Amino acid sequence: MSMIAAVIGRVLLGLLFILSGFQKIADPAPAAQMFAATNLPASLVVPVGVFELVAGVLLAIGLMTRLVSLLLAAWTLLTIFFFYNQFTDPVEGPLAAASMAIIGGLVMTFAYG
Repeated sequence: MSMIAAVIGRVLLGLLFILSGFQKIADPAPAAQMFAATNLPASLVVPVGVFELVAGVLLAIGLMTRLVSLLLAAWTLLTIFFFYNQFTDPVEGPLAAASMAIIGGLVMTFAYG
């Protein structure tokens, strides 16, 4: 039963990144505005979207699970650092907390493969 739960969790985490990456590739303008607001080059949006899409697929299908989960955990930590770093803000605070929960799921995925 725990194996089934681990697979479902891994697939759902992967789906989160697949959807995020697809959204950045299909319509990069909103993400480009967020990147520009934090002094990151807007030209990084599509490569980041491709990374999220590919890494999400690899995680969902179970290929290179440990490596991909660490990479995605690091990426999610960077999003907190760059985008959701106002922890007392009523919008950014919960987004930072949700991102920490995602990191927790990715670390569990790393631990159990």
